[in-house]
Amino acid sequence: MTALKAVETGGRVVYSTCSISCEENDKVIEQVLAATEKEQKTRPPWKTELGLGSEKGWKTDEKQEDDILNKLSEETKYGRIVLPDHPGGGSWGPYFCVITKTISKV
Repeated sequence: MTALKAVETGGRVVYSTCSISCEENDKVIEQVLAATEKEQKTRPPWKTELGLGSEKGWKTDEKQEDDILNKLSEETKYGRIVLPDHPGGGSWGPYFCVITKTISKV
């Protein structure tokens, strides 16, 4: 939440862990979403959008990007995770979610 409060509207915060625990991954994002909603009642209105960071400004082929992400990781409720048993194989790796701060249309 500190990073989201500090970033300008339109800015992005990447939340990433090296954990396979849901409590350290999607559950944290759920808490951020709940706190963001609570913040809207007391502060200037802004909201969050979740994604993988490629929605704007990257010059990659969207299909190619999807293929790479699916080859290396799996989708979770809010982000992506690389697991040891994933067909992409190798060692397990990060969970990541990109949070974009946007203007709330109140």
